[in-house]
Amino acid sequence: MFIALDLDYLVAVRTPPGHSWKNPVERIMSILNLGMQCVGLMRQKMSEEMEKLINGCNSLEDIREKAKINNQLEEELLQSMEPTRDLLSSIFTRQNLKDEPFKMFKPATKTEMETFWESVHLVDDSITMDDTSQKKVADKPKLQEFMEHCCRKRLYFFEIKKCGSGECDICRPIRSDINVFKELKGLPDPIPGPDDHYISFLEAYEKETTEEYCPSLRNRKPRNKSKDVEKKGGNGMDFSPTAQYGKNVRTIVKCVECNKPRVLYARHKISEEEFRLLQSFLESIEYTCGVTFKGLSELSSSKSRKESDIDINDDDEKEI
Repeated sequence: MFIALDLDYLVAVRTPPGHSWKNPVERIMSILNLGMQCVGLMRQKMSEEMEKLINGCNSLEDIREKAKINNQLEEELLQSMEPTRDLLSSIFTRQNLKDEPFKMFKPATKTEMETFWESVHLVDDSITMDDTSQKKVADKPKLQEFMEHCCRKRLYFFEIKKCGSGECDICRPIRSDINVFKELKGLPDPIPGPDDHYISFLEAYEKETTEEYCPSLRNRKPRNKSKDVEKKGGNGMDFSPTAQYGKNVRTIVKCVECNKPRVLYARHKISEEEFRLLQSFLESIEYTCGVTFKGLSELSSSKSRKESDIDINDDDEKEI
């Protein structure tokens, strides 16, 4: 968006953990649930050929792969979903939050997404539409150079700002007035005040701040590692699992806030197909400490055994 709209400054802010009630997007969920009570949803049936083609798909990724082979699948599937979308739209647009009615927006078309993606190539032309995770773009040198030059990442916000130099070959020249741009400062980090409250934005603005007083970092309780756990190197992981759970460990997931790895193990052995789906799921989310995966067993609808009971090993005695 920053590149496509040729913005001079862009900041994306998220709600601190435990304060989703302050976010209108989160607050409307309960209202939407009220509108969905006693409502059954089902798409229209497609042609027999398309129904057979989609019958073996277990995820959207599988459907996309089938759509690459048969272009008719995408068209018929969208048409079959249209009545369902119209029904949801008619329900949601009659609801409101504090007398402000909800609005429905149409998703971007394929052409619009391709046009939008072309703007990303202005930064790094080696990026593809499959590079949708932080792990996949880590080896893109031009993108990483842009991130270091223009971006500032914090726990609660992500900021992009042009440098303002007309000779810079990384970001474009600014479009706003040069005097106004010089007065534009970055979003400040929270700073505690004398009354056990954080100072206001106006007081913190233009000050050099760090994440030292970030509530999530300050309130995080230190964990006591077991003395029996010995750190070992050369295993490709940031931890040494205990003997009790080491045999069950299949992969790890890292917290995006504290950057600590958490053990992900299965009570029963999972198949390679389930493991592939699990890896795909982990790449699509940002895990934070405290989130549990217990009950996440529907990795595949076709299983020849009992569902896998997958959980995060978050016990102090077994901590990584």
